[in-house]
Amino acid sequence: MSSRALRSTLSKASSSRLRRGPQSFSYSSAHTPVGTEWPVSKHQLDKARNWFEKIAQSNGRIVFAPNTSADALCSFVIFLRTLELMGYDMTRTSLYHKPRASSIYAPEEREKVASLNPDYIISIDSGLPEDDVPCIVPGVPTLLVEGMGLERGRETHFGDHQESEESFQILSPPLSSPPATCSLTAFLLCQPLHPDVHRTCKYIASIGAACSLGTNVSKKQPYTAYSAILHDVPSRELIRIKSLLYAPARVEGFGGAVIVDALRGSSSFEDILDPLSSTAKKLYDAQRIFQQTLDGFKRLPFRYSLDGKLAMLCIHSPSSVHATLARELALSFPIKSKVDHFIVANAGYKSGTVSFSCRTTRTAFRRQQSIQDKLSTSSQIPLNDAQTMLRQFSKQVPGLVKDGGYYYNKGLPHATGGSLSIEMFEKLRRTMSFVGDLEWHTGMSLEKPI
Repeated sequence: MSSRALRSTLSKASSSRLRRGPQSFSYSSAHTPVGTEWPVSKHQLDKARNWFEKIAQSNGRIVFAPNTSADALCSFVIFLRTLELMGYDMTRTSLYHKPRASSIYAPEEREKVASLNPDYIISIDSGLPEDDVPCIVPGVPTLLVEGMGLERGRETHFGDHQESEESFQILSPPLSSPPATCSLTAFLLCQPLHPDVHRTCKYIASIGAACSLGTNVSKKQPYTAYSAILHDVPSRELIRIKSLLYAPARVEGFGGAVIVDALRGSSSFEDILDPLSSTAKKLYDAQRIFQQTLDGFKRLPFRYSLDGKLAMLCIHSPSSVHATLARELALSFPIKSKVDHFIVANAGYKSGTVSFSCRTTRTAFRRQQSIQDKLSTSSQIPLNDAQTMLRQFSKQVPGLVKDGGYYYNKGLPHATGGSLSIEMFEKLRRTMSFVGDLEWHTGMSLEKPI
């Protein structure tokens, strides 16, 4: 499809949605029948497996568009190894690395994927489109593998433009189920397709699942499929690998390609952990740089809102460290602190914007539990969580939610965030009662306001 034709299709879909109004369509409710299983329903899995087997037998070009998370990249490697075992011509596969802090559904990204001339597309953990075009490239048969996103209520608008089942497949957990992982879903899909998938991909699936869900997951329903792949897997090695794979996608100069190379060049946990191998060395280098960057920012002072309930750290770093800093520092406030939410804002991750992460502090949860205990009642006391707080302040700034885009404040109740223009972020900061000029810390020095 030419760039002009692609832009025309996307423009028509957007105009159609505006005329009809926001007709909300949930992937989960539409594609998941009653009586589902975890991580996805058998009905979904069987349909997607038949679709994948059919394209594996074709001679068409397959373009993979995974997110940069370790879970998504593990899924990609599982699909790739399965295709190789099935005798597919691997020169007919392509991997599209989307730029950081961007959406695969942005018009310019759709055009880049279209330029690879795909006959089929497999998108992994890349979220859902905001417009009425579910396929990344309209008309190209697409499989969407989603794990952690759909159960949080992410929806899209299809209206009257729903794709046929032949051209559009989705694998996702139902709305009411616990979060799943893309790598476990990919493994369950691929395992019956070749007898060697279990031997060559099980450890990859366990790595991806552990990176997403951790290792301390119940062995009871609905997690039996997860506990099955963790059986006889050394948890100590999993924890070390999880730490190694976390850094590359977040450190400038490394990226998801480093993770893919390490996974594809391995045949066991030991290969990934071997510091003497060239691919593993890059993982260790990224981990070291990431930790040094974190340590440099942890020593910096916070700003506090006038009421003392919010704290903020403003940094300027090309690395995606804001979410990790927010998570770790939100646990550091003393018991008597009255800070409810902690925000880390990063003006160096994407030019012209401020990417920020917000976490509810541990002290806020303790305060809620203390009130709950004193009341001696079974009813839960509502917590002014981070998502609610951000929503309330955002409504007070005209145009802010639109500026933030579709994925703004789409996290979890206790952990959320988004990306705003510098001007809009300054308005939000003022609305939150932070005073003084914006100052962006680089870790070692202080940069002037942008």
